[in-house]
Amino acid sequence: MEKEVEEIGEVMHIDELCNKCGWFNDSCERPYGCNHSEQEETDDETKKGKCFPFSCPIAHALYHEDKDDRKILGKGWENLENEQWLQVHSKFKEGKSLKW
Repeated sequence: MEKEVEEIGEVMHIDELCNKCGWFNDSCERPYGCNHSEQEETDDETKKGKCFPFSCPIAHALYHEDKDDRKILGKGWENLENEQWLQVHSKFKEGKSLKW
């Protein structure tokens, strides 16, 4: 039985989320692959889902330009890579830990 992970509200880097998310797949080099049924970004040739922070079905990307997002990111947000940080908004199935 698949285990669901509930980290709603947690902020994490895209790589950390991919390491925890059961819909992530490493079938693509860049962008990462995504098996979630609601992922709208797909590869034109293979039709496989692509994992992007801006289109993640379980989290939303945090942007430096957005005043509310800067509050979520906290102190030091100016040193963080833009569009690489997400805030989880939905439960997700547990994935396997990846070796990066």
